[in-house]
Amino acid sequence: MDHKVRLKAVQAGEFVKFGGIPLRVLSTRRDAGLVTLKLEDKPERPMTLVGLADMAVHRPKAT
Repeated sequence: MDHKVRLKAVQAGEFVKFGGIPLRVLSTRRDAGLVTLKLEDKPERPMTLVGLADMAVHRPKAT
């Protein structure tokens, strides 16, 4: 089961889900109400997500 968290609460090393796919957060940056996450999609091609700090994302629940 997943639970929702705000982008501003996400830390590097955690996992978030987009489109049902868990992605590891490589780094985060916060400024001016925006959060930038660098996500590990493929090791050779990280993906970047920029969103509002209060935007909710799904975080896989630890088992």
